Amino acid sequence: MIFLKNNVLLEQELTFEDIKPRLLGHWGTCPGITLVYAHLNRIIKNTGLDSLLVVGPGRGNCCMSCALGLSHS
Repeated sequence: MIFLKNNVLLEQELTFEDIKPRLLGHWGTCPGITLVYAHLNRIIKNTGLDSLLVVGPGRGNCCMSCALGLSHS
């Protein structure tokens, strides 16, 4: 996501060239939201749960835009 510049879907083995030299973005917010989104998505797919993840319009939106793009949602 914000720490990878290439190979974002990890279709190949991760190398040092795939990692950005410095982190850009909301490093404190994105990992936590990504973790919650990934696990909630897994629970929804496994159980058919109807749920809604609400994030704020600021830093949360940056992370969710990336996660939704990666999951083709």
